[in-house]
Amino acid sequence: MAAENALDELGRTLEELDKLEKKQTGNIHVSLTYVVAPSEDQVKGIKKFVADKYGDRPIEFEMKEDASLVSGFKITVDHDVYDWSAQGRVEQLKDNLGRIKAQTTENIISILRSDIKDFDLEAKNKEIGVVESVGDGIA
Repeated sequence: MAAENALDELGRTLEELDKLEKKQTGNIHVSLTYVVAPSEDQVKGIKKFVADKYGDRPIEFEMKEDASLVSGFKITVDHDVYDWSAQGRVEQLKDNLGRIKAQTTENIISILRSDIKDFDLEAKNKEIGVVESVGDGIA
């Protein structure tokens, strides 16, 4: 019985790998969210960034305005997010300052000074996604 379950699980895993392979050879889905519409040259630069990073596959490009970003823009490529917006940078600063909570109150002032002095705004990517199935500890 355990062998049958293992074979069933292997079959499901192979199906998921096949889906993933097809997805990687299909179109790249790109969503550009902005406050101020980008110029034609900026859009070309973003498309070049995506092509360099994800390969030379056809790109499905969607653009939408979102004033809540305050300034800058955010690119979502499939399940990766590259956030160059003011909102994203504020969240990044909050994350950095959140590390301080674990420190003692004696060191907090020096840590705050150091953290703010050394803070560098970065365009970090983060991966997002949806868990479609879970089995035997594998998501």
